[in-house]
Amino acid sequence: MNIIFLYIAVLTLSLSCSSKLDNSQFVPEGDVPGGGTVTDDGVIDPGHKEGDWMVYQVDEGMTWYNFETHDEVSKARQIVNVIKVDLNSGKYNICFNWAEGGMATSSVFRGRKALATINGGFEPQSIYVKTSGQTRASIVSDVIPGTDVPQWKNEGAIFTDGNQSVQVEYCCKDLNLSQTREWYANDTRSNVISSAPMLIDNFDPIGKTYIQRLGYVEGMDLSALNYENPIHHQGVRHPRTAVALTKDNEFLMITVDGRWPGKSEGMSAKELTEFIVKHFNPQYALNLDGGGSTTMCVKGYGDKTTNVVNYPTDNGVFDHTGERLVTSHIYVVKN
Repeated sequence: MNIIFLYIAVLTLSLSCSSKLDNSQFVPEGDVPGGGTVTDDGVIDPGHKEGDWMVYQVDEGMTWYNFETHDEVSKARQIVNVIKVDLNSGKYNICFNWAEGGMATSSVFRGRKALATINGGFEPQSIYVKTSGQTRASIVSDVIPGTDVPQWKNEGAIFTDGNQSVQVEYCCKDLNLSQTREWYANDTRSNVISSAPMLIDNFDPIGKTYIQRLGYVEGMDLSALNYENPIHHQGVRHPRTAVALTKDNEFLMITVDGRWPGKSEGMSAKELTEFIVKHFNPQYALNLDGGGSTTMCVKGYGDKTTNVVNYPTDNGVFDHTGERLVTSHIYVVKN
């Protein structure tokens, strides 16, 4: 049954770059230390230490940063993975993928022959997504599915032309839902994934005060709120996925593992904002879907079959196999 489902998902797959999906069987070319696989050219960087980070050169203009230790921002142990892509090099395309019905991030990674891939936006009923000029999701419901919580997941967005041009924008600040829908419908760019909250806007770390701006006061019982209430959703610790842009035109893809007591606790929006500022200080940053969706694949590293480098939670086991099927993805390929 699962094989049939994945086959259907592949048939309905859409993307923002011109390359076709390659569904050929992925075969690792050889084991390397750390559980990774040898890259196509037979070279893999064993990594080096920079402070609390292990640093790996994935490609000439692309670096993977791995953090697995106690974090001074959250005062807890965390596992954080960051891919940094030098967009000035002109060597890499940043692309969006849409899979009707959902697809594992690692399946998109293999099919697109990507260098790195992360999960993208929230549930499709709640967000706006466009790939290759075609609208895939358009905030169809007024409330978060299954709740009476008004839609809140669209205040910012990431845009790409499918090549080296990427923008992360606080595009729908202070707009109501009707105005937000209209704004996205009128935007002419070909590829967009909306999300929330905006974490950093032109170096302003607005994610630090996101829940306060929504009405949170010290001592409020977050557990009494609906899970999808943005104060609860962004005020407690979860696995997180985010994207960011630096002033030097470097694109960051970020995952924070969570729900693994003693191994990686996850972060709130405030903690994620402060962590990103401390270690990378980007000009713009946007939170994406997290929780069980949080997944990162890096070519040559991680699981020997899937190249998942983080610890997705859907199987409840601390390994690389607990991926969730999601509808949108962000990936990096060589042009």
